[in-house]
Amino acid sequence: SQGSVIYAATYYGLLFSVDQGISWEALNLLTAPNQVLIGAVATDPADPNMILYSVGNSLYKSVDAGINWSVQKIPTTRTISAILFNRMDSNVVYLGLRKIES
Repeated sequence: SQGSVIYAATYYGLLFSVDQGISWEALNLLTAPNQVLIGAVATDPADPNMILYSVGNSLYKSVDAGINWSVQKIPTTRTISAILFNRMDSNVVYLGLRKIES
């Protein structure tokens, strides 16, 4: 729909589009482009300014549409591969984890 934002997790970082994918811009992240693999990305359906993305077992959070970020390391040896906000209560976030293959 008009005014929607699309996010894409890429090797180059987290990209966003406000024109249905015609053009893309990079968000400024705490992780360096071309240095990490983003495992998952999600936005809060109740608050589009809330963005989460993961790298390994670290969860990055922005409450201002990607202007500022905080990070929380999840106490696991697995990597975060999926992020899902609970649609009834967006204060609840589900994480999918996968074993890191060596």
